[in-house]
Amino acid sequence: MEKVVVTFGDGFYTAFADEEGAWEISLNNLASSSVGKDLLITTDSSQITIKDVLVGEVWIASGQSNMEWPMRCSYSNQTVYNSPLIRQFSGSNASSAHPEYHFSGKWKKGVGNDISNFSAVAYHFAESIQAELQVPVGIIELAWGGRPIQSFIRREVITKLPEAKRYLINEEFAIEHYNNSTTVEGREKFRVLFHQYEGLLSEWEKGGSVGAPPKKPVFPENPIGDSRYPSAIYNGMIHPFIGYGLRGVIWYQGENNTHGPQATNYGELLEAMVNDWRSQWEMEFPFYWVQLASYMEQSNNPNQDSGWVHVQDEQRRALDTIPNSGMAVISDIGDAKDIHPANKKDVGKRLARWALAKSYHVTDIDYSGPLYSGTHFENEKAVISFHYADGLKSMDGKPLQHFALAGEDGKWVWANATINGDKVVVTSPHVSRACKVRYAWLENAMGANLTNRSGLPASCFASEVE
Repeated sequence: MEKVVVTFGDGFYTAFADEEGAWEISLNNLASSSVGKDLLITTDSSQITIKDVLVGEVWIASGQSNMEWPMRCSYSNQTVYNSPLIRQFSGSNASSAHPEYHFSGKWKKGVGNDISNFSAVAYHFAESIQAELQVPVGIIELAWGGRPIQSFIRREVITKLPEAKRYLINEEFAIEHYNNSTTVEGREKFRVLFHQYEGLLSEWEKGGSVGAPPKKPVFPENPIGDSRYPSAIYNGMIHPFIGYGLRGVIWYQGENNTHGPQATNYGELLEAMVNDWRSQWEMEFPFYWVQLASYMEQSNNPNQDSGWVHVQDEQRRALDTIPNSGMAVISDIGDAKDIHPANKKDVGKRLARWALAKSYHVTDIDYSGPLYSGTHFENEKAVISFHYADGLKSMDGKPLQHFALAGEDGKWVWANATINGDKVVVTSPHVSRACKVRYAWLENAMGANLTNRSGLPASCFASEVE
């Protein structure tokens, strides 16, 4: 076994590498420091120096494209940010069929051109933390656009989740399809299809290229280790960091789980992922996520029901099953035409409110808008109770919007909602006996205006889903 010596500041640490070259050293009880120091790693055969290492708070920022979304896409080149005490580690996205131990990437300072590639949400989260605590903040960005939550969950966990069975079936089907395509018969079938396509394309071009061109057949890719399938991103990007010292995780994902029945299982998948990550790190670190923003054209139909709002509600309900967690609601800053709303600053700052209040115990920070806690039905009335109900009010001073009520016939109608102390009372002249109530139960809930003293928006909810 080869001896490994790590020198950092006045500290001197030793370990012995095993037969595979793996070793681990914990630099415990380091005081935060804004002054960069060299970290020296020495063995009998080599020496590595890592320069300008700070000591501060480290957070993982994971999810899909809205977390990955870089600063350069939200701000013009004229916008200047200079934050040398904010650092981000990032590398090329990587997926794998098996747990990996290495992830290639680099730490960069939040200055100059480097900051243009920082996650915008993570940067503004770190900016708020750094400004309040006056310590360096490091972000490990492990996000991948367009990928579902099951890709971030360890295989051993996925296989035990009844809610994940469909994903495993889809993966098995894809593997079987790929294997069949690679046989002699499969390749010949593809050759024939491609030859037919070439003929159709030639005819289309000779005809003046009118209308849509014929669809080009694509040979199936090997799904094993593909980032769209269960556990692949966990293996390639999360597993290499297990054991790395961190304060917590921020998460912005869910868009790719809004289709079909998977939307109503999102909460179980999120809970399983968080529990397992914590188990792997052997610490119950805080986990704060972003509820999906409003998206798509706004409907005036109180009976609208979609996977989008079900994921939003699953995210809200997960607060009750995942301890040491929080959720930034951003229904008021979405974009009907863009799944990537431009305002990432408020998203990061709202996540930071949770962290500052709950993880760093900074007082006098309001961190949540109203969160549904239950409904009492009184004949024609629905009387709704909330957590974080101090100072309930309308965000814009107008009557409360997007409350819907259903009676015994189950048909939804838009309803009148008024604030009565720490509760909201909902009625409609069309409902004589109230049975169900909803709020902001739309893909696009822009205009939903219930808030509290924080000014932060209330989350959507549906009494019948509890």
